[in-house]
Amino acid sequence: MIKAIVEIISSKPDTNGNTYHFGIFYSVNKGKDKLIVVELGGGSNALYLLQEIGFQFQEMFSCSFTLPKRRWKRLHDVHKKNSVFVYEHEAKDKLKEFYNL
Repeated sequence: MIKAIVEIISSKPDTNGNTYHFGIFYSVNKGKDKLIVVELGGGSNALYLLQEIGFQFQEMFSCSFTLPKRRWKRLHDVHKKNSVFVYEHEAKDKLKEFYNL
């Protein structure tokens, strides 16, 4: 049964080849209006974070999107201002609290 949904939003490479990522974490029990946003070091780190706090692979659903850098930055800034936003190094505790683990 799916318990956690993650949207991974990545940027297309900039002129130096760098890509940027953030994940939007949803709880199936809380609905789509409750979410937590985590700035990630890599696109696959979102699922790793969920596994680290105790989710099994079959309990997670993820989808990935790649956006042009400016569009990614705009979406990132909107979520940073309007959502619970954390960085990856402090995400485990916030995610445990968010998912009531």
